[in-house]
Amino acid sequence: MRNLLIDRCRGSWILMVDGDEVLENPEEIIDFLKVIYIKNIVQQQFLLKI
Repeated sequence: MRNLLIDRCRGSWILMVDGDEVLENPEEIIDFLKVIYIKNIVQQQFLLKI
């Protein structure tokens, strides 16, 4: 399943966390993902207005 998902990824990096792994500072990743999400929404709204 993992290889199937990797084949579909379109980006510079991939973060995979298994059930036995722990993120030491998840807040930093959550904040980063929020920024990316907001930028994506703004970009989509801009593209829709053109």
